[in-house]
Amino acid sequence: MPVDIAEEVRKFLEELALKVRLRRYVDKWVRLLEGVTPSERGFAERSVREDRESH
Repeated sequence: MPVDIAEEVRKFLEELALKVRLRRYVDKWVRLLEGVTPSERGFAERSVREDRESH
């Protein structure tokens, strides 16, 4: 079976470009989240409860 080298190279480069873009997005989110302090324990539960009770 003949191998289409050009097609295989194209696929490889497209996958590599996708991985590079994804890595950049992940790195960007990591940098953004580094400065965020975590919520106190129970915050989400209280917030949802308050929202439900306000209606």
